[in-house]
Amino acid sequence: KPRNYSVRKASEKKAKQLYKLLKSGTKYNNVIRGIDACSNEIGCRPETFAQIFRFLSEQVFLMKSTFENVDGSTDSTKLRMTYRTDKTRLHMTYHAGEDFLDITDGLRAIDEAILFCGLNRGSRLGHALALGIDARDYYSYKNYRLVLPKQVLLDDLAWILCKIKEYGVQIAASLESKLQDKFCILFDEIFRKSSNDLEHITVFDYYQSWMLRGDNPLLYSDNFDEFKKKLSKTDIDLYNRYRVNEGVDESHTIRKTERLFKLCKLYHFNKSVRDVGNKQTDWKVPEGYDRLVSEIQDKMIKELVRKGICIETNPSSNYLISTIDKYDKHPIFRFNSRKLKEVDKNSSLCVSINTDDQGVFDTLLENEYALMCLALRKAKDDEGNAIYDIEDIYEWLDYVRKMGIEQAFNE
Repeated sequence: KPRNYSVRKASEKKAKQLYKLLKSGTKYNNVIRGIDACSNEIGCRPETFAQIFRFLSEQVFLMKSTFENVDGSTDSTKLRMTYRTDKTRLHMTYHAGEDFLDITDGLRAIDEAILFCGLNRGSRLGHALALGIDARDYYSYKNYRLVLPKQVLLDDLAWILCKIKEYGVQIAASLESKLQDKFCILFDEIFRKSSNDLEHITVFDYYQSWMLRGDNPLLYSDNFDEFKKKLSKTDIDLYNRYRVNEGVDESHTIRKTERLFKLCKLYHFNKSVRDVGNKQTDWKVPEGYDRLVSEIQDKMIKELVRKGICIETNPSSNYLISTIDKYDKHPIFRFNSRKLKEVDKNSSLCVSINTDDQGVFDTLLENEYALMCLALRKAKDDEGNAIYDIEDIYEWLDYVRKMGIEQAFNE
């Protein structure tokens, strides 16, 4: 069975039940506006929920229902439901980049949520801490050493080596060589020892096979010829029509490359690959890696701005579970600090302030706003002077409040 098989099947069942409920046109069509995945991120990546998100987000429902009296009667049993003509789709939120083994791991999870689940304009990311925390502070806090599964490190290295080329980020030759060498060592340990048929696999080959993880893994359970036959057929089952992620490789050029098919199959189904990949490794973060990660963060922020994807921030929750030690270092200020200082408008994300789980964190929305206000009022420069004017602080808070209202899934 593929990775996270039981979670996939349980979530598929819930998705189909939700679809059936909304298609039946009950009173719940008035209140169900979107779907959210909030899982244990470590070990359960966005690929697990990818088909579910693509399936639910493309279904059209009659969402505006009202009740009216039959013949003016006040008898509640004679109320009937009527619909207006407007239709809508479910909105999407994905909690990603909140819990991670390395910033790069969290950034990759955010990229996976967007790429595999089909997040688009108006969709929301929950937390996305990996996108905004200071990379230098993070790696310093970790003493520039990371302990994480070999599979995770392998995936992260392939991802960042290809992203720097995609984003046009400059990297020192010595640093790139170190990352390439570590990738090759891990790939040999995890994959090449499990299959004798993986010669001449490059980092980019591996990255392309990673892009296919948003497909339903059961597609890759047979041999290559059977796989190609499956790709050419249109499934009569509505849910299974979304088993292939059309947002990646729409022409099936990558999917019809046998070595990439084999990599994807080994990742999901080979016991040796999974056993070796789950073993922990101690990695010394090379010099300059923190600066590289910081540049990738900046590029991703701009990409999210272009795509119109919003971020829900949760100050108390983020402070407690992350490595930030002061509220004025909260990622929200990196995501969007317009009204506080001159910034590049192309780097200003749509953000909101939220409470996260009230039952766990015992906070109220007004408390979260107050924390942000206090943090800004206490912020000092190197000479001990206040950085922000109180009027600018209030203007920024109101600006964020309005963005929060715009993020609400009301329609």
